[in-house]
Parts: sequence; C-alpha cells; structure tokens
Amino acid sequence: MAVTVIEARVRLPNGGVVGVANVQVEVTETGQDPQTDQIVTVPHVVRLGFSSNSVTRPHWLQFHWNEAIAVAEHAGRSNGIQIRYGGNVGDLHYTSNPSSDETRIWSIDTLADSSASGPPPWYDQAAWNQTTDPLRNRAMLDAPLTDPLNASRNNQLQLFEANARFVIAGLRAGTASHAPIAASDAIHSLSFVSHFDTYLVVFESGRGYRPAWHVEWTAQRTLWNPERRPARVAMNAPAASYGVGRHGNVYHLPTHLNRVLATEFPAWAFVGGNARPRRLPPRRR
Repeated sequence: MAVTVIEARVRLPNGGVVGVANVQVEVTETGQDPQTDQIVTVPHVVRLGFSSNSVTRPHWLQFHWNEAIAVAEHAGRSNGIQIRYGGNVGDLHYTSNPSSDETRIWSIDTLADSSASGPPPWYDQAAWNQTTDPLRNRAMLDAPLTDPLNASRNNQLQLFEANARFVIAGLRAGTASHAPIAASDAIHSLSFVSHFDTYLVVFESGRGYRPAWHVEWTAQRTLWNPERRPARVAMNAPAASYGVGRHGNVYHLPTHLNRVLATEFPAWAFVGGNARPRRLPPRRR
C-alpha cells in the first residue's frame, strides 16, 4: 500500500499558492520502459507528484550522488569501520569523500533522450512517467537501486552480487582514491546508498522555467559480503529502504547544482534562477 510521506503547498516568489506537491513510497506502478518500450510492473517505487490549477508545464529536475560503503572488521577488534569506495560501477560514480556538497560527485538523473538536439534535463521526459494531464499535473516515478526489467528477486540477487564483488575487489586492490584493505580485514557488509535532491520546476510567464519546491531523499540497500557466505544466503537483495529529508519552497538552485546543470545541459542553465520570495505584509487580526 502506498504511503504518503509529504504533502505540501507550493508557492511562487510572490507568495501565491500554485499547487500541491506530494511524495509517496511503497508504490507499485505499471508503465512503459523508455529504453525498450516494454510494459513492466515495478514494485516499491517512489512517486513525486504535483497538481495545479494555475501553472502550466511543470517538470521534475533531479540531481543525485552515490555511495558504496563497506563495513570492515579488523582482526582483534569488535567494532567495524566504514570504508567508502571511490570509483565507478557501470555509469554510477561513487563518492568517497561526502563531507561537503563540493566534494560529492553530483550528476543529473534524467531519462531524456541524450541523442536529441538540446534535450531538456527533466526526469519526467520519458514515457515511464505517466500523467493524466501533463500541462498542469506531473508525476515522476523512480525505482533507484532496482532495474525495472530485472525486478525479480533472483535477478536482483545476481545484479547486486556482481556489483558487490566488483566494489570489494576494488577496495582490496586499493584502486581509485583509497589505500588497499589489509589482508586481515574481513568485509562483512556493503551498502549502496543513492542521495537525491529533486526540484519541481514550473513555467512562469515572463520568466520562463524556475524551481519552486524541492525535496531531499535517499534509497539504500545493505548486502552481506558474498565472499563470506554462500551467495544465495549472503546476497538476499531486499527492497531498497527510503528516507525523506528536507523539503520546502525554493526559488533558485544552490551554486554547486547550478554548476552541474550548466555543465551537463548548458542550453538549460537559465533554469537555476535567481528570484527571491517577496516578503508578504503581516495579516491583520
């Protein structure tokens, strides 16, 4: 059953309410995969929605950064230590130093057709995100750490076991940005964590597209090390667990995300905006 985590009013810089945003988890959705055109059903999806009677052409702009965190046990010690992998797995770049926005490896998460001329950066550009009235209502569906075409438990197990073995091998070899793990250390678990900062972008007459609301959220899977236990016992790939953090009205992108947008989608750098909310007069009692 879907669980609504957030339902919030969306305001423009002049203070006017233009719609309602909501965040739901544990959603089961059926839709068309944008890469294969197959109709697939994916459980345990996150749904970000927006409905309005006054603004048109809303979209979702999503930024993300990723972590692969191993927990290693030192010989003779009872407590494990966390070691972050700083390398690539497929097209994901893992951040080994997440101490600040500037040291995190941010990217735009989009399903847009990159082969098109000047494609927009919107996450909801592809058919997988279904809406009944896309001019005034826009939902985006995300299943991070889940492959829609390989959503069965056995296929997920194989996918995450392969990724875990790759990351653990990199940690032992000391590749990328970290020293090799000592031979006496035993890695007993590995967590894949995806961090998202997602912005609702609306179209304002005379100003174009501007951010109006955002939410920060995470998806995480923690797996046993397949080196220590039989694979089918060790890598019981559970569904991702979701966490929802800060959210609220915004009227521009922070500097580090504006830089990412300008780099990856230079034709859309203006979306970052610089509008500030107008201070409303106090209400008379």
